Amino acid sequence: QCYQWLKEKIISEEGRKQQVKLKDLSPIAERLGCTLPQLAVAWCLRNEGVSSVLLGSSNPEQLIENLGAIQV
Repeated sequence: QCYQWLKEKIISEEGRKQQVKLKDLSPIAERLGCTLPQLAVAWCLRNEGVSSVLLGSSNPEQLIENLGAIQV
């Protein structure tokens, strides 16, 4: 119930547009041999406007996946 706001955001018109954009990024990640989260972190690492990237993870596997962005 505490995530109702997130559900509403995802099913909104703007949320659907963002989901389409994510689908457009999937082939790029696939071509680079990485996951979408790795692509996102890699973009942050390479963006000149970003001075530091903070990673949060729920488990060790997620942290390992995110760290894979270094190779992208």
